[in-house]
Amino acid sequence: MTKPSDSGTGRAEPRRKRHHYLPESYLKAWADGNGQVAVRRRDQNVPFFTATHNVAVEADLYALPTDAGLDDALEVALSKIEAPLRGHLADLREGAKARRGTAVRTEISRLLALQLVRTPEHLDRFLFPLAAAEFTGERPISRDGMRRFLTDEYLGEPPAEPELQGALDFANYVLSQGEPTKREIFSILFRIADEELTPRLGAMAWAVEISPRHAFVTTDRPVAVWRRDPHSLKRMGAGLESADEVRFPLGPHHLLVLRPRFPEHRTVVEPDRVAGVNRHLAAACYEMVIGRPAERADLERFKLRRVRPAMRFNTGPLFETDPSGGSVPTGREILHMYVPYDDEVDTG
Repeated sequence: MTKPSDSGTGRAEPRRKRHHYLPESYLKAWADGNGQVAVRRRDQNVPFFTATHNVAVEADLYALPTDAGLDDALEVALSKIEAPLRGHLADLREGAKARRGTAVRTEISRLLALQLVRTPEHLDRFLFPLAAAEFTGERPISRDGMRRFLTDEYLGEPPAEPELQGALDFANYVLSQGEPTKREIFSILFRIADEELTPRLGAMAWAVEISPRHAFVTTDRPVAVWRRDPHSLKRMGAGLESADEVRFPLGPHHLLVLRPRFPEHRTVVEPDRVAGVNRHLAAACYEMVIGRPAERADLERFKLRRVRPAMRFNTGPLFETDPSGGSVPTGREILHMYVPYDDEVDTG
């Protein structure tokens, strides 16, 4: 699979302004006969129906500034790269096996890795210092200004003092060094997807779970990490390297599950399993949960916090290991940044 390119193409077509960070071809698996899906946003308790082309779309998300104005070449390249996804997902639903080491397995792994990094959530992690500076109108950002930003905009609640200090230290350091450009951010994200995430996903054990009657939902973070003991993740978060499962809904009745070790088989699952998967998918979403219009009531029952931060902060004492193997304080502090696990774990 070709890496996304941000170079100009010399095309004469009108510039694309509406950029989907979830492929519309993927969302259509949840659409009804009218081409609509049900969407539940974090800041709204009542789901609504809308066409797939209105879901997970953001104006100029992948547009890059040039001397001639905004360039949509990256959006065009992503559209071409994601084109095989629909066929691959249909094959997995119908029983095809993407065996470890095959070209198909590698291509699907790359598409999943790309989906992990191409969302507004990932971009927001890099743009946190700039967002805080724009909200407060300050450079450097004051302690009171950062407290207002975290409370009113980013967390939706007052921060604990260690988180406030961590966010302040991080933002002001980045601002003092000069924040990266959007082009540089996407270059970093796509390199991580290709060089780190793709091989890790491909090496895991892949299984497909089937639910003939009860539907899986999906979200704007459809590649979701799950841990068997999430309560050990307070102020830690979770990633692919520590996941017990990586879950990706293939459609309303099929779920791709990646595990460190497991038989690569297909299995029919019970309604309790579907309900548990859906609760975690919803609790780990960034802004929205998506399902079939017929399951609107199920979406309404999810308990979602109004805001899910893209990144959390913590400042605490730094320890070192002494000769006996014990931990001793150094008298210094360390900044820790992590991605929240889900709404059901107190990560703050």
